[in-house]
Amino acid sequence: MATTEAFSQRNNWAVGGRFGDPSGITVKKYMGRNALDMGVGQLLDDGLMIYAHYLWQQQIGQEPIDWYFGIGGQAGERADRGKLGADGVLGIEYTFKGAPISIFADGVLYMELIDDPLNEVDLDFGLGIRYNFR
Repeated sequence: MATTEAFSQRNNWAVGGRFGDPSGITVKKYMGRNALDMGVGQLLDDGLMIYAHYLWQQQIGQEPIDWYFGIGGQAGERADRGKLGADGVLGIEYTFKGAPISIFADGVLYMELIDDPLNEVDLDFGLGIRYNFR
């Protein structure tokens, strides 16, 4: 089956790049229908951020496309201030049939927990590509 073949390409780990806010390196650990997505990147406002998200993934139809949602957090620096916040993420991922490559798009709702709780809420978007190790 084409779907089984495509999902077998996503075996355990994937590494790639995310372009948006933040832009940087992304690493994904697949765990059945769930995943752990981690990364480090440069923010559009000259900050540096690390993040980790636990994702629940669901296949769309018979195609090698998943939509996913998750929760997590990020820490780092924005506008010369230390930051720590909670994230909610919603995205879509396509795994190419016969190639160990996946592309994704996601949106992340970020809420500051330490510096200015409830008053600092950001919606960030990104596009990315990953190599899926077999």
